[in-house]
Amino acid sequence: MLADFEAAGSRQDGFFGGADFVYEDWLETIQLAEAGLGLPQGFVPYIQLISFAADGQAVGFSQSALWLNDHLLQEGGGYRL
Repeated sequence: MLADFEAAGSRQDGFFGGADFVYEDWLETIQLAEAGLGLPQGFVPYIQLISFAADGQAVGFSQSALWLNDHLLQEGGGYRL
């Protein structure tokens, strides 16, 4: 999945992976984040979704904050597509 985004030159804003990306660890991280657990300071609970084409290829992802803190209310943000 990550290789497809990199090969296409797609932006990965909001994606907290990297060269050492492990899919199972990422799944655990986003499950905890949705519950508001294990978040870095200043982060709010969020949900991440991946869209797949019929052939199983990842074609996009979105991230949405489940509520807004003062920073997000004043500066904007809370979502990524």
